[in-house]
Amino acid sequence: MKFRDLIPNNYHPPKKEKPPVPEKEGKYEQIIKPNMDLSRFGDVFAVDITEVKLGGQKWYTCAFYNIKEKKVYGLVSRTYKGIKLVEASFLKMVDEFGVFKPNSIIHSDNGSEFKSYQYRLMLTYFDLIPSMSRVAKSTDNGYIEGFWSTMKREALKENYVYRSLEEYALNLTHYCNFYNNNRISML
Repeated sequence: MKFRDLIPNNYHPPKKEKPPVPEKEGKYEQIIKPNMDLSRFGDVFAVDITEVKLGGQKWYTCAFYNIKEKKVYGLVSRTYKGIKLVEASFLKMVDEFGVFKPNSIIHSDNGSEFKSYQYRLMLTYFDLIPSMSRVAKSTDNGYIEGFWSTMKREALKENYVYRSLEEYALNLTHYCNFYNNNRISML
């Protein structure tokens, strides 16, 4: 009888170490990081698009969140998503905000709208520096994600069916005005 050839039931061969996988990067460098000092930059905005399903229909809202002022600009809602929505929101934000300080940054996630040539042209025209989150890291864009969460909790009426996109957009505009001027912010 040979005991040397016996292998216990709980034996698992050692696992081979896999080489580390490099982290995927966005199209633009991630300049804005969570909890960093933003005093060396001019105006700092975070931009994102959120989706809301109401009455069986998807509605998309885009906005720019001024991280230093803790205010929202350029809130636009549409039934479609894409660069046209971002462009409308950007132009409204420029109209509401005014002139940008030098060395201003716009931070976004890795959505296709924010990688487009047209988006880059808009930023270049206004001398804005693009910053982009890491791939699959929503916490990198936490400023605007936090606003979306607050907005959905406070502005959208539970079990209320909006009759039209205009009614929905008007409700968000009123909430945005309240958020910017009256709401106490601890973000």
